Amino acid sequence: MKKKYRIKDKKRFYGFVGLVLVLFSVVLFLTLNSSANADEVTLPKVVYVRSGDTIWSIAEKFAIDRDIREVVYEIRQDNQLESADIQLGQRLLIRQ
Repeated sequence: MKKKYRIKDKKRFYGFVGLVLVLFSVVLFLTLNSSANADEVTLPKVVYVRSGDTIWSIAEKFAIDRDIREVVYEIRQDNQLESADIQLGQRLLIRQ
């Protein structure tokens, strides 16, 4: 024999359904918004200094349609370099 369920408090039930719909809408909005911004976010590239590399030569590789001096400045700022001196094997973060 099947049990029949009855809603005892309709006001409470509709409030619960409304809350669920609002929460679902918020989650959907945040998901769509974050996926739209995902295209804009780029992770920095990790570059290891090789023999003969300079900040200038590394920046040349990543200065596409940009002033190379800006890229050199960003590399120094992002890696907390006080001067342009870099060491063999040093890890540098490069914004793309």
